[in-house]
Amino acid sequence: MVSGMIERLDEVDWSGLTHAYGAADDVPELIRGLLSPDAGQREEIRHELYSCIAHQGTRYPASARAVPFLLALVADPATPDRGDLVDFLEFVATGTGQRYWKRYPIAEERAAGSSPALDAYDAVADAVPLFVTLLGDTDAEVAGPAAQALAVFPEHADRTAPALAAVAADDDSPVALVTTALLALGAIVPIGTPEHDALLRRRARDDDENVRWAASLTVCRLRRPGLLPAATAELRRWAVRLAARDDHSAPWYGLREELALDELAALDPDGHHARLQPILDRMLGETPSSNWHNHLLSILDRAGLLVRADPDRAPVPVEALHPAQRQLVERLCERPDIFAADRVLMPLAWAGLPDTLAGLRQYAGR
Repeated sequence: MVSGMIERLDEVDWSGLTHAYGAADDVPELIRGLLSPDAGQREEIRHELYSCIAHQGTRYPASARAVPFLLALVADPATPDRGDLVDFLEFVATGTGQRYWKRYPIAEERAAGSSPALDAYDAVADAVPLFVTLLGDTDAEVAGPAAQALAVFPEHADRTAPALAAVAADDDSPVALVTTALLALGAIVPIGTPEHDALLRRRARDDDENVRWAASLTVCRLRRPGLLPAATAELRRWAVRLAARDDHSAPWYGLREELALDELAALDPDGHHARLQPILDRMLGETPSSNWHNHLLSILDRAGLLVRADPDRAPVPVEALHPAQRQLVERLCERPDIFAADRVLMPLAWAGLPDTLAGLRQYAGR
């Protein structure tokens, strides 16, 4: 099947299509390169193909035309790196991926009219039956990405939700696949749907904490009243604890606390500030992986301060800050090391705050 599709690559007028860098006449060779016996070369080609047809999330006329050939590769068990290709196809469909497990706004996208992005989305959506089949693949590195990909096609929930629920209910499924299937259900099943209550109740009591987290998050996303008290209690435990920095192998490492906090903020806005304060304190106490400029961007975003690279951004009145934001300002005032050597921190200015230590202390009334 793959060889037949590869031969058909030359039937497309790629020079008449465009991608991020102009004419798309290099796409056939890139797709052929995905079958290279050299793993390093395949990885380089995937990155180059991403840069061409989904550069920074933008889709182009060539994007949708490339999808059927990529799907043919995924459908063939002999193709290397199929899981990576499924991940890539999900990104081609959405331009964002499914990092936060939100319901994909396809209705709004359709209302906006035709576009290369919508064409790419629909081209990948044609593979929903294939992704459902791949849920049963013996290679977990293929089944997991397939479950995640199904999360971005809510229009197909009637077909995909039963398949995802079956995977989530299977005690022989790997933990990572169970958590992915549960999260995908929360992204595609209509809010209020009671059909999966028994599954969610059982998984919310699972021995594995990652499964409990995923089931609880899905309960909250679906707003199932009888299950909400236990689910919100579980998410509170995640929202206030320090992230396990030494457990990089855990499913959804680095996202569990963040997603729990966000969902609780939607369900219980009044208690959000108290839950947010220890998170901001923890982030402020970390050593930046790159520099304070980038680290502050993450902290300010988590604090809910709109960061906009606008030199004329109006200052945020101190009385407009909510309690957790005000505490963050106070903590920053106590950290002269962050402002070492009279450093000016542009993210603060972009968030509407003073960008020097002296200015911030004056702003806080010190």
